[in-house]
Amino acid sequence: MSVTDTPEIGRECRSSNFATNYHDVGAGIPVMLIHGSVTGVSAWANWWGAAPRLSKFYRLIAVDMVGFGYTGAPQGSLGAEWGLCV
Repeated sequence: MSVTDTPEIGRECRSSNFATNYHDVGAGIPVMLIHGSVTGVSAWANWWGAAPRLSKFYRLIAVDMVGFGYTGAPQGSLGAEWGLCV
């Protein structure tokens, strides 16, 4: 995971109307880490303890899901207007 003044903030992928916060560390086979859905959860909160060891063997991509952590939530309905970050 990233090491900054606020380690919960990693990289940002901006789509048409909101930004997604994510962490991308390690090398090798990519593994997507998905966090739970309780209040206050984020990718960093769920994975900071395991990431250093796992990133020695895998490329880890941990995303703050929409509306959680430092990822925004789009206004309006869920649909194609969200855009796509890959």
